[in-house]
Amino acid sequence: MSQQNHLSISLKQIKSTFLNDDEERMLNAKRQMAIAFVEPCISVSTVNLAKWNIGSSLSYIINGDYSKVLKNNRDSLKPNAVVQIWLFRVQPNSQLGFALIKVIDGENSQVID
Repeated sequence: MSQQNHLSISLKQIKSTFLNDDEERMLNAKRQMAIAFVEPCISVSTVNLAKWNIGSSLSYIINGDYSKVLKNNRDSLKPNAVVQIWLFRVQPNSQLGFALIKVIDGENSQVID
C-alpha cells in the first residue's frame, strides 16, 4: 500500500456525471486539477484529479499526495476496506471537492454505521 500514490476510479463505478464542462475539457486535455479531499480521519488534503487510460478503459485518478492520505488513515483504511467517494462543491465559485467515506471495515468486513 505504501508504494501506491493514487486511487483509481473506473468510469463504470461512477453513478452520475460530476464535472462541469470546463473541468471535463481540462481532464480530457490530460491536465490535472487540484481538489480538496476530506479524509476519513477528517483531515483535509489537497490532491490532484486526472483522467488516465488504463488498459482499454478510462479512469479518474486521485493522485498527488494520496500516499499521505493513506498514511494519515492507516488505522482505518485496511486492505479490502470498501469506501465511497462523495462529491461536494464549495461556494462562491463552485470549487470541486471529494470526501472519502469508509463503509466496510477491511479486516473484519464490518459495516460502519
